[in-house]
Amino acid sequence: MEKVLGLTGVRFDWNPQQGGGHDIGFIAEDVAVVVPELVVWEEDGKNVAGIKYARITALTVQAIKAQQQ
Repeated sequence: MEKVLGLTGVRFDWNPQQGGGHDIGFIAEDVAVVVPELVVWEEDGKNVAGIKYARITALTVQAIKAQQQ
């Protein structure tokens, strides 16, 4: 539950180089602080390549179970 509560969803606009447009998601650097396993890094180890969004489901399921207890 603690990790899910540490995540903050945001609305954002993609850079034109990445197709532009509106979207929702998370800021990868912020996610890396809370759940580093969800973040994919570039080979340099400094820049974020993306977020493993599918794995957030497992955290969410466990948070719901904890809340129901």
